[in-house]
Amino acid sequence: MFGLTASFEDSDGDPVGSSSLVNKFVEETGNNTAAWYGEKFIRQNDDIFDIIWPRTTVKAIEPEQKSKLFRTINWAIMRTDFFDPSTVTIAAKAGYNDDPHHGHLDIGHFILTYQGVPFINETGKMSYDEFYFNDDRYEYPQAASTGHNVITVNGEQQIIAKKKNTPWKEGIGGEILDFRTCEKRDYVLMDPTNAYPGKELKKWRRSIILEKPDITIVLDEVNTNPDAEIRARFFPGVGIGNSISPARLARMMSRPDFDFSRLAEGGGTYNVKENYVFLTDGRRHNMVLFPLVLDNGFKIIKDKIATMPVTEDARLTWLPYFETVVNSKKTNSIIATIILPVIDEEEAEEIIGNAKIEQKDDATVEISLSIAEGSYMWVFKKTNDGYVLED
Repeated sequence: MFGLTASFEDSDGDPVGSSSLVNKFVEETGNNTAAWYGEKFIRQNDDIFDIIWPRTTVKAIEPEQKSKLFRTINWAIMRTDFFDPSTVTIAAKAGYNDDPHHGHLDIGHFILTYQGVPFINETGKMSYDEFYFNDDRYEYPQAASTGHNVITVNGEQQIIAKKKNTPWKEGIGGEILDFRTCEKRDYVLMDPTNAYPGKELKKWRRSIILEKPDITIVLDEVNTNPDAEIRARFFPGVGIGNSISPARLARMMSRPDFDFSRLAEGGGTYNVKENYVFLTDGRRHNMVLFPLVLDNGFKIIKDKIATMPVTEDARLTWLPYFETVVNSKKTNSIIATIILPVIDEEEAEEIIGNAKIEQKDDATVEISLSIAEGSYMWVFKKTNDGYVLED
C-alpha cells in the first residue's frame, strides 16, 4: 500500500495481492491497516479461494501516517493522501547495485505523480531478450543510469556491483540518510555517491522536499573537479503516448478507484523553454519544472534515447528526456529543481520570476518561492557532510 506509484525496476507501483490472500493475512494478524488496504485497494473476487478465505471482519482503519521509509531497501514514499489526485506523491530510492538479475542502476532516482499521472517518470521495463539476462542488460537504458532521473558528471554513469564470474564489489550504491514526515512537509536526503566510479563525480547528495500538498523541491549538491559538466536528467511521463502494458492496464482497471478517463488521456505534452519545462497531461492538469542554480548559469536541453530488444518483430522505441546542464565553476555546485502545478504558462513564468536561490553565508543556502497561496522559504544548513534541510 505504501509503495503505490513506486514503479521502480520490475515493480508496477500498483496494488498487490488477491482478495483471498489479503483476507487470510488480515484474519491471521488482525492488522487494521491491512484490512483498510484490502477494503480500499483490492477488488473482492468470487473464486474458490474466496470461499475458503472470505471477506475479513477485522475493522479497517486508515493509517494516520501516509508516507513511509523502507529502511532496508532505501526506498521512501512521500504523500499527503492516498486518494486525492490533486496532491503529489513522490517515490524516491537509493539502495545498492548488487542484484545482477533485476537491479537497475538508478540510485538517487525518483518518480513524481500528480492527478494520477507520473509527470516525472522512468523508462519502465525492457522487453526481455537473450541479452537482458547477462551483462549486456546494462547497455539498455531501462537498466542503466542513462534511463533514470539521476545526475551525471562528464558523462560518468553508475556501475554495477556484480558481473558474471567476477567478485562482488562491496558498497556500490547509496543510502537514505534522513527521512522526515509530518502534516506540513516530507523530506528525504540520499547520498548516491558510491554508485559511481568516483573519477568525475566526487560526491552527490540529493534532498527532496514535498511541501504538502503539491510543491516539490529537489536540491542536488554535486562535488566535482572545476569546469565539469553536470547534467540533471528527467524523463517526462507525459507527451510520450500511452506506454502502459496490457498486463498492467488490466491490473489498474481491476482497482475499485480506477479513473476510466485515463484511457483517453492522449498522452499530454511537454515543452522545453529557455529556463523551464511546461508539462500537461492532456486533461487540463499542468505542472512546471524549473531549475535554480547557485553561482552558475544553466541551460535546459531535450533529447531522446533509442531502444529496441533483440526479438522477432521488435520495434524501435524512443525514450524522450530533458536535462539541466551546468558547467561548474567551483568544486561544489548546488542545483535546485522546483516542480509544482500551475494554471498555465503565464502563471508559470510569474512564479519563476519570483523564485530565488541564495547563499546567505558560508553555511546557509535559502530557496524562496511565492505563489497565489502564499510565500515559502526552505533553509539548508551545511554540515561536515553537506547541506541538510533545517526544520
